Amino acid sequence: MNGRGWMGRFARTASVALVTAVVASGCTTVIRSSVSSDGAESNGASADLRAPVISDTGRFVSFVSSASNLVQSDTNGTNDVFRHDNLVGGTTRVSVEDAGAQVAAASDLYAMSGDGAHVGFGTAASLESADTNHALDIYVRSVDAGTTERVTILPNGEPIVKMGQTGVISHVSLSDDGRYILMVYSQPGRADTYIRDRQADTTTHVATWALYAQLTGDGSAFVEDVGCGSSTCRGSTVLQHWMQGTSEPVGNGAAGSNSSCGFNAYDVTSDGRYVLGRQYAAYPFFACAAPIGLVRWDTVTKTAAAVGDGTDASRYSLSDDGRLVAYRTGTGVVKVVDVLTGVVQRADTDFFGQPGDGVAQWASLADGGRFLVLGSPATNLVPGDSNGVADVFTRFSIRPTVSWIAPGSLARGATHQTVQVHGSFLSGLTVTMGDGVTVHGAALVGPDLLSLDVSVAPDAPAGAHDVMVTNLGSVGFGSGVCLGCLTVT
Repeated sequence: MNGRGWMGRFARTASVALVTAVVASGCTTVIRSSVSSDGAESNGASADLRAPVISDTGRFVSFVSSASNLVQSDTNGTNDVFRHDNLVGGTTRVSVEDAGAQVAAASDLYAMSGDGAHVGFGTAASLESADTNHALDIYVRSVDAGTTERVTILPNGEPIVKMGQTGVISHVSLSDDGRYILMVYSQPGRADTYIRDRQADTTTHVATWALYAQLTGDGSAFVEDVGCGSSTCRGSTVLQHWMQGTSEPVGNGAAGSNSSCGFNAYDVTSDGRYVLGRQYAAYPFFACAAPIGLVRWDTVTKTAAAVGDGTDASRYSLSDDGRLVAYRTGTGVVKVVDVLTGVVQRADTDFFGQPGDGVAQWASLADGGRFLVLGSPATNLVPGDSNGVADVFTRFSIRPTVSWIAPGSLARGATHQTVQVHGSFLSGLTVTMGDGVTVHGAALVGPDLLSLDVSVAPDAPAGAHDVMVTNLGSVGFGSGVCLGCLTVT
């Protein structure tokens, strides 16, 4: 193995052109999640209908699929909801009756708890004797407990969706532990938001006129876009602390201010501190101070941070620490933005960073931020993808970048030297510098700076060494490399 080490390992198994691409950028774990427990690819599309969702740690992914071969005895001939375990490879059908029988009608995915143990799905089929509305209801499957329960229930015990009504359940979200589920029931001229406490078996009506609502991971609050019912007024976005009965405005256009900023929320962190959304000039003055466009609102500092361009973007997602934002561009490219460092990376790529050969359909970050789930018909994201339909993939969301180091050279025999590495990094990382160079410790000083304790063996190979930084996760890794950044003299 040569002094550059990492490049030498890959050179034996990849072409020169591919190796050049790898060392210029790094590599990232990509897993196909829409497969059976034995790894067989699906015989039906798994990403066309609804966005897949991913648990906080990246271990579990839920998705809807028309495939009939992901689990045994799938004979209903329609769409089902599945949960795949990226760690052990198991796939389970979760859109089932309480006793585990398959559903006779189509099912659709609506939400998954942060721990991945509870999945919310919708179906028009009646899965319990009390379901008599002959309309779509939301059920929650608790995978470990093996139970399925209907949650679209009003405070008085009646169904939220009445027989013959034209309304729809438009937004659903689960708390991290699955105890609370938020549901928005939209119908002409009205939209009602309900939160059901599955442990207490109670439902609370928490808002009216919600155009959008998303529950925080701890279940104590929700962010809401509030309509005003008129074309000559400006709606508002608020963070509702429903347990406390209080609320706070989101965005520079807070009620009562002189600003004419509108805000549309897209996602909120588990603790409610950060809200991702679009800020824009609104009625009545149509003037809004910068930043406008895609922003991250901080409910503590009451400030907005710009998030890249995102002018033609859709399908947004925010990591729980507020640092990473994922979205799909108008051309079907998935991007991940590091708000702290400004680094933007394409995410619909294979292990070596090569773009997918299909237009990505959906993308969502795990709350922990390290993993991203996406739907794509691309055939080159993983080896052996030959089913010709859209699949669901899990990948490390963003790889480290290594820009430069200081000092750039170390002498043979040097011991415990401090080396600073500049780039963009997540916590929980390892650093290698090739043969004969030992990294005793790596301290994350900031999102763009590492401080290393480095020693060089007396017989270390002289010349250029690559510096590789690797971030680890529960089911994969992301790595970045600076080609020849360290010179051993």
